[in-house]
Amino acid sequence: MTEKIKLTREQADALEMLMEVYGPDEIIAEHIERYCGTTLNKLTTAELARALFVGYTVELTEAEKHEKVKEAYYGYKLGTAYSTQAEHYIRGISDTLDILEIKIEGVNA
Repeated sequence: MTEKIKLTREQADALEMLMEVYGPDEIIAEHIERYCGTTLNKLTTAELARALFVGYTVELTEAEKHEKVKEAYYGYKLGTAYSTQAEHYIRGISDTLDILEIKIEGVNA
């Protein structure tokens, strides 16, 4: 199992704080003994070990996802190489959001 685990933003922040002070072995030992932070309590020891040794990605919040879509939308709309292709990307983003019934202020709301 060498695939990175997905952590919440809170779990990633807690883990990064611990990693500034402790090594992976110490964090795992502490986790097994009595858990090392309330947000990390939701991880099993195996998940924590995978995050420490294989790596992890951060699960985006809905607001962060919306911001990424907005950045892509305006990147195409305001880009210096605005073209027919950019218009198609913009339309695709808007149509996809409409189909999924997702409204993002400044994009399709």
